[in-house]
Amino acid sequence: MDVTTRGAMDLLLSAGFDGHVGVWDITKRSHSMPRLELLFAGHTSEVLALKVSELSGTFVTGGNDCAIRVWSLRNYELQTTLRGHAEPVTTLALDANFLFSGSEVKCAEIASRLHEDGRAKPASRRPDARPAAGRHGAPVGHVLSHAARRAERTRRRR
Repeated sequence: MDVTTRGAMDLLLSAGFDGHVGVWDITKRSHSMPRLELLFAGHTSEVLALKVSELSGTFVTGGNDCAIRVWSLRNYELQTTLRGHAEPVTTLALDANFLFSGSEVKCAEIASRLHEDGRAKPASRRPDARPAAGRHGAPVGHVLSHAARRAERTRRRR
């Protein structure tokens, strides 16, 4: 689940074990309960993770089908599907420049930048990062330490 604002509406996005994504209006009104605005099929099986990126106007879902999908917050249309995990995607994190994703096999993926059109560009990997269980993954420690070093370099430049 994650929350966002669209115009005067406060929205809650929820993920379900039936593969659906729900968009709820949770705007505070007197004598009004949250209202389901939209329910749509997000994945072919369980949706296990969901994160909103207000900066890029998108939200990202990860599922039991080992895929990550990037959706438009404006019209809820699928922008792109990212593949690379060998196991179900169980966690997602976003910052201004990166999409991090992880699975239960201690494998993390990293994509640099979610563009406004929903495209995601894979981040370059460190040459010394050893692949984990998945053929595209790097051990979590390598990815996170690489991201921390990059963030520190960025802070120093400012």
